[in-house]
Parts: sequence; C-alpha cells; structure tokens
Amino acid sequence: MAKVKICPHCHTENPTSAAECSECGCDIMDVKSTVRQESVTGDTESHRIPEAENEKFPASETQADGNEVPETPASSAAAIGNTSSDNGSAASDDGMEYVKICPKCGHRNRGVARICVHCKEAIKTVKPEFLPKEALTNTVSDGRTQNREAGAQLNTPRHVARLKDAEDRTILEITDDTPTLVIGREHTLSGYLRNCHYTSRRHAEITVVGSRIAIRDLDSSNGTMVNDGRIEAGRQRLLESGDRVSLGGCWNTDGAGSFTVEYDR
Repeated sequence: MAKVKICPHCHTENPTSAAECSECGCDIMDVKSTVRQESVTGDTESHRIPEAENEKFPASETQADGNEVPETPASSAAAIGNTSSDNGSAASDDGMEYVKICPKCGHRNRGVARICVHCKEAIKTVKPEFLPKEALTNTVSDGRTQNREAGAQLNTPRHVARLKDAEDRTILEITDDTPTLVIGREHTLSGYLRNCHYTSRRHAEITVVGSRIAIRDLDSSNGTMVNDGRIEAGRQRLLESGDRVSLGGCWNTDGAGSFTVEYDR
C-alpha cells in the first residue's frame, strides 16, 4: 500500500517527499508518512449500505404515525453541505479571507502557510491578514490572474524589464514567469558574456520584485558594479530605469559584461 503525508490542516494527501501541502500550502516537512487505508475505507462503506436500508422501515412507521418525518437523501445532503460551509478554511462570511502575502514575490498564500507556494520563500514569520475575497478572485499582487473555482492560477507572463547593451540593443527581456535568473558566462546571457573574462561563470542573480528587478552579486571574483559603484556581495540592490550594471569592472570596461536597465513607461 502506498504511503502519503496527510496535511494536519486540510487533510489533503500529499506525496511523502512533499515539503508543503499542495492544497493549502501548510508546512508538512515534519509530518510523518502514513499508509493509505484504501481497502479499509472500501469495506467500511460497503457495510454501511445495508444498515441504511434497515433504517428505512422504522422511519416509514414513524411517518405513518404522524409523529416524525423521516430524513431524506436530499435533507442529508443539505446537512452535509451546511457542515462543510461552517468548517471552511480560514474564510469568513463577511467577504474577507485570511491570507499571507509573500514579501519576496507578492503571491497571496493561505493564512496558515509557512512556505510560499509560488517562490518557496519561508513565510512562517509573515503576519496573516484579512483581505477581501474579490481581490483574490481577480488579480493577485504580482500581476497574475487567479481562478478560485478551478483552484489554480492562469499564469500570463507579465513583462517587467529589459536589459540593453551599450548600443541600446535589447539583450534580455525579463518577465515574471521566471522570477529569478542567474547570469554569467555559463548561465543566462552566456552568449553575450562569453568573451567577458572579468565576468564569472556564475556572477549575479536577478530577481523580479513587484514591478521592478533587483540584482545580487553571487560572491563573484571581480564584483558587480551599479553606476560604477560596487555593491555588497550577497545583498539585493533594486535597480532603477537607466541604471548601468557592470559585471567584473567599471561601465564598458573591456572584459566586463555591461548592460543598462529599462522599464516600461
């Protein structure tokens, strides 16, 4: 029998290798795997059928006496529906929903989430808040459209920025469907940087942050410069439109990869 991880919050079955629940985003890293009891469930349900049939006769007699109306399948279904509504996940009846907004990518997660389901950022310490349900059914903060009924996002890439060379030619278009890019002689822009011997093979990381991008030097040998000022390795630097970025030296130095940043107006 297959083993699964059962989410303690929404009881969804997940693969044993999962770090967070695929349904609600709850952290299940420390949840122990259990054996899925498929055969036991089937046997239990098969035994319930004759019991339900036996209960029909006393119910009919009670109705004949005029003292009580027997429960019908329709009324049972209505009762179950009401119970499900009362025990819903972190949603309130006043049109609000409990969510956590990821500080890295802006994605809206369930209020119990400990890891962002979009970018995998740890959000355990992020304070949950109530937001209108309408905001979740239309457009989330990172520009994607979300379909609540389908339970999935309709990912439409949103253009964020473009990188241009010294001749004002576009060398890279950045969209939010790839929120993080590593650039270097053996990564993104490898063709453009192949003759830039001052640029490291894995030089810097570009990340989409809302409607802008940020750059982080990955402990490269010769560092990363923004407007001819060296940035601190390992720390993100938000880039503005027109910023000049050099990988391994000052702007337009031979052997150092250089580009400018341009945002849509």
